[in-house]
Amino acid sequence: MRHMIKTVLFIPILVLLAACEQRSSDELLSSIDGKTTPAEVEAAIGSPDKVTAMGTTEIWLYETTSQDVCFIVAGETIIRLSCV
Repeated sequence: MRHMIKTVLFIPILVLLAACEQRSSDELLSSIDGKTTPAEVEAAIGSPDKVTAMGTTEIWLYETTSQDVCFIVAGETIIRLSCV
């Protein structure tokens, strides 16, 4: 019974913590100002929420509270693009 109570209390805390990490696209983009490689971008804003591979190229998608932010990654090149 104690384990169940702890679990019931723990889940809402996780949900609240996840909500705290939400940021706007402006906040996300300002965090990567001056970053020029995929490694620098990922170090600054974390792993993408979704990665779509197309051969050796990837599309990285970051979800934000305002609008999603996407990048195309090819080797050591990263370019912001419009999410579709």
